[in-house]
Amino acid sequence: MKKIILSMVVVAITATLGFAQTTSKMMSDTGKSYVRYAMSHPLHDWEGTSKSVKGVIIVDNKTKKITQTAIAIKVSTFDSHNANRDSHMMEATDAIKNPNVTFTSTSFQKSQQGQETVTGNLTFHGVSHSITVPIVEKTDSNGEMEVTGKFAVKMTDYKIDPPSLLGMAADDNIKLNFDLFFK
Repeated sequence: MKKIILSMVVVAITATLGFAQTTSKMMSDTGKSYVRYAMSHPLHDWEGTSKSVKGVIIVDNKTKKITQTAIAIKVSTFDSHNANRDSHMMEATDAIKNPNVTFTSTSFQKSQQGQETVTGNLTFHGVSHSITVPIVEKTDSNGEMEVTGKFAVKMTDYKIDPPSLLGMAADDNIKLNFDLFFK
């Protein structure tokens, strides 16, 4: 009986060592990460920033590259330094009904020129579209990973009417840039 138990323990340890963890999960650092949007109107331009980015990445331990990611941001956390504008944006995006903007990756690619991209599903205002975003990944000496990128979306693609002021609508494009830190 002791030999059977000892054999089972040896098999379990050997199996565990043979299947060492091949990926690591890293969580977003909400103290450093942000997503910023920029919009234009015939009368002015503005930006809004959210520092409440919740996210996770899965990193291949051998290549040290991201293999999966999921990001979520509450629409209500974007701050343009104008409470009236932020309130109007929440109304235009139905933030009560659709409180989050989410991105879930489907693939990561690296071109022959070295440009990295992530493709995934962006869900905004309850509408999902596949997008591809150029990114830059950096890892510091402490193992913390930084991911930056920028892209644009059209509000009308997500069934959002561009906000208007004095009878003039804002530009349909929302320009986004992000600087995300994971540890």
